[in-house]
Amino acid sequence: MTHGAVPETEIPGGKFSKRNIIHALILVVFLVPLNYALIVTLKPSLPAPAASNTATPAPASTNTANRDSYLSMGLNLYNNADYPGALKAWQKALEYDPKYELTYNNIAVAYGKMGDWEGQKKYCEMALAIKPDFELAKTNLFQANEALKKKQK
Repeated sequence: MTHGAVPETEIPGGKFSKRNIIHALILVVFLVPLNYALIVTLKPSLPAPAASNTATPAPASTNTANRDSYLSMGLNLYNNADYPGALKAWQKALEYDPKYELTYNNIAVAYGKMGDWEGQKKYCEMALAIKPDFELAKTNLFQANEALKKKQK
C-alpha cells in the first residue's frame, strides 16, 4: 500500500475501500426516508437450504452467511415497501445470529415504517442492549419516542 492510499477491507464478496464503504453508508443515511438507517448488505443472495435434522450446530461461518442472506432479502423487501415481508426476513436472520445489533435496528425501522412506534422502540432497545454505543439505534429510538409523545397529545 502506498502512502496516502485508502486501505482495503475484506468483505464477503470482494474487497472494498473504506472510503467507498463510508460513501455508501452516507448515501443510505441521507436517501432513506426520515433518516432511518439500514444495513447495506453488499452480497445479495438467496438463503442457503435448511440444515438437516442432525443435532450438530452449523459452523459460525454458515450462520453468518445465512444471516447475511436474510438481511439482504429483508433489505430488498424493505426497498420495495414490503415492510411485513422485510420483518419476516430479518426475524429469520435473528435465528442465525441473535446477537447482531444491526438486525434488531432493521426490524425497528420496519416497525416504524408501519407506524408501530412501540415495536420500533422495543427493537431499538434490544439493539442497544447488545451494543450500547450504537448510534443508529439511538437515533431510531429517539424518533420512536418522539412519535409516541406526539401520539399521546
